[in-house]
Amino acid sequence: VSAFMPAPTILRPGQAFTGPHSADPHPLSGVVGVVKPAGGLSSREEKEVAALTALGFSRAEVLEGMKTARGDQQKALIALMQGLLPGGCFVGIGGTEEQEEDEEDARFEERTALESIFENRFAEIWFEVGQVVGVRVTLDPPYDGLTLAVRYDPPSRYPREAPLVLLHPL
Repeated sequence: VSAFMPAPTILRPGQAFTGPHSADPHPLSGVVGVVKPAGGLSSREEKEVAALTALGFSRAEVLEGMKTARGDQQKALIALMQGLLPGGCFVGIGGTEEQEEDEEDARFEERTALESIFENRFAEIWFEVGQVVGVRVTLDPPYDGLTLAVRYDPPSRYPREAPLVLLHPL
């Protein structure tokens, strides 16, 4: 039983559960309640939480993300990363030439900052000479052997919309 699964419905002796939206359990002799163990997180769950907090998320954020994802660490990571997007992000295609230049300037500044942070673990993803369509970062432990790729191929409006984020083995 996972600590991140929804709380179970507890049945008392003499009651039967008739569905998730049942207001009145019906009497039934011999039914015993289902109880979630009260020990907190398992060692596996603690390791998964620690791995996500190592990425810079608070323990409270990680626990909420894991609960929302029903214990699926990858889904929790995606939910946590989506929470990093500034409010007002939208999906759109096209724009004025000035907007496109501003977006490219913002992408360049972000790439420069990421390159200074991750140094030799950082690489740009090129579509053709002169057209950068994303970045790739090789992750540290506990994610050895994984690469995080952030793609913003045209017609993406990143940073005004969410990029495509991929987590894949080296």
